[in-house]
Amino acid sequence: MDDLRGALLGDYRLKRPLAEGGTASVWSCVHQPTAQVYAIKVLASALRDRASSLARLMQEGRAIQSLRHEHIVRVFDHGVSNEGIGWVVMELLDGLAIDQLIDRDGPFDADRVIFAARQVCSGLAAAHARSIFHRDIKPANIMLVGDQRHPDFVKVLDFGVARLRAGDPDKLADTAQGMTLGTPQYMSPEQAQAHDIDGRSDLYQVGLLMWEMLVGEPPFDDPQPVVVMRMHLQNPAPSVRARRPDVSPEFEAVILRCLAKKPDDRYATADALGEALDRLARHDTGSRRMTAFTPEDLEGAYDARLPGLGNPTDESFALRLEEVLAVIWPQTPPPQPLLLLQAERGDLADQLSSVEVSLAQARASVEQEAARLEHQLGTIDGAIQTLELERAALENDLTTVQNVAEEAQAEVGRVDREFAAIYRRVESGQAQLYGRSGSRPVEQAVDFGALFRENIDAQLEGLIGLVETRSALDPRLEQAAARLAAIRPRLSDLRVQLVELERSRLAIQARRVAELAPLEASVLSNEQTRARLIRRRAQVTQELALAFRQAVRQVIDIRERGPGADRRTT
Repeated sequence: MDDLRGALLGDYRLKRPLAEGGTASVWSCVHQPTAQVYAIKVLASALRDRASSLARLMQEGRAIQSLRHEHIVRVFDHGVSNEGIGWVVMELLDGLAIDQLIDRDGPFDADRVIFAARQVCSGLAAAHARSIFHRDIKPANIMLVGDQRHPDFVKVLDFGVARLRAGDPDKLADTAQGMTLGTPQYMSPEQAQAHDIDGRSDLYQVGLLMWEMLVGEPPFDDPQPVVVMRMHLQNPAPSVRARRPDVSPEFEAVILRCLAKKPDDRYATADALGEALDRLARHDTGSRRMTAFTPEDLEGAYDARLPGLGNPTDESFALRLEEVLAVIWPQTPPPQPLLLLQAERGDLADQLSSVEVSLAQARASVEQEAARLEHQLGTIDGAIQTLELERAALENDLTTVQNVAEEAQAEVGRVDREFAAIYRRVESGQAQLYGRSGSRPVEQAVDFGALFRENIDAQLEGLIGLVETRSALDPRLEQAAARLAAIRPRLSDLRVQLVELERSRLAIQARRVAELAPLEASVLSNEQTRARLIRRRAQVTQELALAFRQAVRQVIDIRERGPGADRRTT
């Protein structure tokens, strides 16, 4: 890894390395104007001379920056330094990728896999709605972060080999049909064949992700990438339940449908797969029918198991707890500590709802303003493109006319040189016949004079031909001069217009930074408030869950002390 500590990329000062991969490294960085801390992805030095690698990194910046979804890592900026170093600035996440969690803790429980995969589908649905297909969903590109609504909050990373929408001017040639990009262990059959892909290719990879989360290793693996790709094409997906008998048949059926070889046999959309996972979650963790009981008959109820409440981090936990409390204390209110914690959680929920509204409004303002400025930039970019095309055509005409003029001028020079040479020979011959001056009288013509006269006449004919040739060249030179006189002012005017348009473009970009900065600051402030409320709500929910279990223990203690014991817990 290059030591980039202290390097300045754009407005971002690099601080410390966070991770390193084959194509890029990730660093923490500080935005100099605002002192905000972010993560910055920097293209590896070995790839900086490869245009395709830099283009893919810039594509990742553009693709994710256009997606604003809670389960997709947020990108704030991207660019290329004067030294050719490509970079993408992202939110700084506190968590671990799924492959790291598997290495540390082993395979996941089924309900946790369902919960994480549902969030992956939610993020992919947003990307697919923009015709952006990830193409590299794998455990290393899915991070679980703990500073959001719950400890297993999913963020989808790394859109570096994403396939953009058809006709996208920024689409890379080597991410189009005919190129095989991705990780062999996590390729769909159509990727392995370098066929065109759609969102169902990502769903195949979600199936591979779920399989590996449950088993601890990918379903298709071999040291030779070609062998792995052949497995994706030919080998049926291995059974999950053969390795994990505790996985329900219904869940295995969902995974195997994702891993169907033909895209038409998979789920049609990420939303459809998400709904299937939702049904599994409701089946496994949904509310059970509760049996009413009082502290006197708690022994029978306890032996029959208290109604399951599930994980306190689950969204429906508080509602199920409220139903359980109404069953255990049907005639009197629950103990005061439980009521106070319930009230605090309800107040936090109200605050969170208010912040969610403010956050949605702030995000809408950012998107509206960004769209307005992007429209202005688009208009200017269109004008620049039109003028650039005209300038290129004129420069091509200028080159052609200059070549014609140079060729004609070269021909004139050749004619002049030949004329001068012949003229000297004529002059020399005439001097021999008649003498150069009157200082020496001519007495009589020499006998060989006739021969000289014949040669001189031929030379004079040659001079006449050269004069005619030169005269014919003059119109060509005049036409070229006139054409050059017409092209040069127009070309100069186009260059001035392009400079002015570039200035306007830079001015709009500066306005975009200035006008979006307070709006994005409002979004960030609301996001931070929301995260704080979510963390506090999670803490209160845990305290509530613990208080409930302590209250139930006291109820059991009272029952065991006998019927005369006080039934009320405090």
